[in-house]
Amino acid sequence: MIHYFYHHDYPSKFATDHDHNALTAENTAQGVLAVHSKMYAMGEKYQIPGLKALAVRKYGSGWLSTSAGFNTAIVIAYMSTPETDRHLREVIVDILSRDKWLAKRDVVCQTVKEIPELLYDLYRRLMDAH
Repeated sequence: MIHYFYHHDYPSKFATDHDHNALTAENTAQGVLAVHSKMYAMGEKYQIPGLKALAVRKYGSGWLSTSAGFNTAIVIAYMSTPETDRHLREVIVDILSRDKWLAKRDVVCQTVKEIPELLYDLYRRLMDAH
């Protein structure tokens, strides 16, 4: 967060020892998407709208190249921000709604089942689509 104050950006390249695109329990627990989610939560906590906007932008574009930290990012977005803060949550719901192959991954299904607000958001998206 301090880096953001000086550079209006934050580093988002983090080395890991595993495949960035594999949706395994290890890969979805830690990684760059979790970092973006943490930065978003800090922006919310300390009322820094620019940091939140940057984190949402990086999360949305980062998803296209990696799934590293996906599950942890979901938990952070839903457990560390108020229900009324929809920006990152909408990006997550968009990804889960659009990329249907995620529903076939046990590690993602388990995370979705554990967060009632996420289930409700997905249900609302489904109802809006029909």
